Amino acid sequence: MVTSFTFKGADYKSFYWDFGDGVTSTAQNPSHFYNSYGQFTPKLFLVGPGGCIDSASSTVNVYDPNATTKIVFSPSAACNSLNVNFNVTTAPGFKFTFYFGDGSLDSSQQTTLTHFYSTPGNYFPYVILSDKFGCDASIISGPINVYGALPVFDKDKKEFCDNGEVFFVNYTLHNDPIASTVWDFGDGNTSTANDPSHIFTGPGTYIVKLTVTTQNQCTNFATDTIRVYKTPDLSIDGKDTVCINSIEGFAGVLTLPDSTITWQWTLGNGTTSLIQNPTVVYSTVGNYNMQLIAINKLGCADTASHSVNVVPLPTAIPVTNPITIISGASAPINMNYGGPVVSFNWMPPAHLDCTNCPQPIANPQFSTDYHVQIQDRYGCKNSGGVTVKVICNGQNFFIPNTFSPNGDGINDAFYLRGSGLFRVKSLMIFNRWGEIVFEKREFPVNDPSSGWDGNYKGKKAKPDVYVYQIEIICSNGEIIKYSGNIALIQ
Repeated sequence: MVTSFTFKGADYKSFYWDFGDGVTSTAQNPSHFYNSYGQFTPKLFLVGPGGCIDSASSTVNVYDPNATTKIVFSPSAACNSLNVNFNVTTAPGFKFTFYFGDGSLDSSQQTTLTHFYSTPGNYFPYVILSDKFGCDASIISGPINVYGALPVFDKDKKEFCDNGEVFFVNYTLHNDPIASTVWDFGDGNTSTANDPSHIFTGPGTYIVKLTVTTQNQCTNFATDTIRVYKTPDLSIDGKDTVCINSIEGFAGVLTLPDSTITWQWTLGNGTTSLIQNPTVVYSTVGNYNMQLIAINKLGCADTASHSVNVVPLPTAIPVTNPITIISGASAPINMNYGGPVVSFNWMPPAHLDCTNCPQPIANPQFSTDYHVQIQDRYGCKNSGGVTVKVICNGQNFFIPNTFSPNGDGINDAFYLRGSGLFRVKSLMIFNRWGEIVFEKREFPVNDPSSGWDGNYKGKKAKPDVYVYQIEIICSNGEIIKYSGNIALIQ
């Protein structure tokens, strides 16, 4: 150990140093190497002009680090991992750093320490003492024996499709002789070979486990994963026959779901898609062949195809449009249908004898537009329409030109007869001089009691030819004005 001294004397003629180990020096600020352990008393002697001598002394301790430093620890051995308690004793006045032997250290100057050794190994903890002059001393202790093995292995592949053989290499680290090695391949099969191979026969996720037991009965294990993917087993779900210009959906179907699949559709009409369930519109009648390729994350693929027949929409065309009927009458709605139509739905339903038949009979009160929604056996839908026009004219009613109000119960009154008529708005009868002999408003049709009974001013009118004017309200709301002659016969 080298010790440096600093001279602080005064009023002297000469001086010298005695380092306490038999060595002296006349250097003013000397350094001295003590080459043995122990306690030394260095002195500085000053000689004055008159020969008087004075001295000063100090103490130098040269410690033996191996004798003064102690590392006590427990426990000292275990399997796989170990928590160790340390007590450190060092010489006074020194800083120290404690090294646990596994790459970890502590420089807190605490003398009671705890450290966890997480893996097997033979560890030699040590202390490095440092003095203020930068001198270091190492004191090694140990060993601390964490017996066991650190299983490590590699494989030639970890992902593949359907089935395959995997080769494993055992790189287990150990500080204790290995007593047994057991491989569990995660499919119910095991091996005790050091570097085995194994055939995985089907899709699945397999956890491969390597278990190692050493001579001291220390057991440890490591795991890794083998993933075997199924090559997609693919089909296409969708209609065989579709309607022109309709939006149709098709689906890619897998026997086993797989979220990693890439989809590649060729839909037969010049369009493609990259989603699992696309929609497509075919704008031309004909036969189309679609194809789907499903590719998993490893590139394993399957292909499916599907034929699609595109048919035209059914048609509903009236034979006659409009269909004209007399107010109060009825007529069949004759339609020409194209395609394999299987269902009919007529709207509005009023005044039709059926709404789900191909040719209903209509008797509307007013002119009406009828529409039929049709559907063929493929589910294709279309519609057609026709107008039923309701007219009111002389064909609706009968006005007699003679009557004989003689009380015989036959043709005793002049009144309106007909069908498809709502009521008589007004009836006026004039004699040849223009006098009104009968007038009535708002009365029913086909009612003799509402007509002219042949009386005028309380007396029987004389036989003659009279003129009448009549306004008729038809059931369709039309008003017909009509005039003519009526002969009164007694």
